[in-house]
Amino acid sequence: MQSARMGLVNYNSILTIHVSEEGLHLAVWWMFRLSHPALMIPWSEIRNVVAKKFLWMSWVEADIGEERLVKISLPRKVLEGYESRVRLDA
Repeated sequence: MQSARMGLVNYNSILTIHVSEEGLHLAVWWMFRLSHPALMIPWSEIRNVVAKKFLWMSWVEADIGEERLVKISLPRKVLEGYESRVRLDA
């Protein structure tokens, strides 16, 4: 169970994050899935990726969509091995 933030909404320890060649796949824990269907974000829609760190925590922030539909914050380890898919600033 992973955590992430999309816009103003925090998903604390209720997300499954799967990384593939196509992009990021996000799914909320089954108890909350009724109002939150699974989501696949293609790599081409992930922009302005910035690495952040505070104390022992490290994460990335990115804009989703060409017109910045939403900002997403994810654990940095999610992108390990897929750095070539996104341009990591910082």
